[in-house]
Amino acid sequence: MQRRPERGLLAGMWELPSLGRGQFRKGRPLLELRHTITNHRITLRVFECQRRNVLQDKLTAELRWVSTTQMKRLSLSAAHRRAIEQILSAE
Repeated sequence: MQRRPERGLLAGMWELPSLGRGQFRKGRPLLELRHTITNHRITLRVFECQRRNVLQDKLTAELRWVSTTQMKRLSLSAAHRRAIEQILSAE
């Protein structure tokens, strides 16, 4: 999971990691979810990914592995919580 910056939209909340960081290699698509926050329409696309340079990249306080039990205790946006629930229910 990836923690959002302490400033800005959804500050400090946890979410699925973003491909934009360059630390992940995109795999097969898992789901596409549409979500609305006030006047913002969001399309969340979730992919199965592999971490690049697993041995070189260290996880930080902002990026870490969590179990499904730990995930339930994290502060997540509604969109990311829905996406995770759909992925887990499909398994």
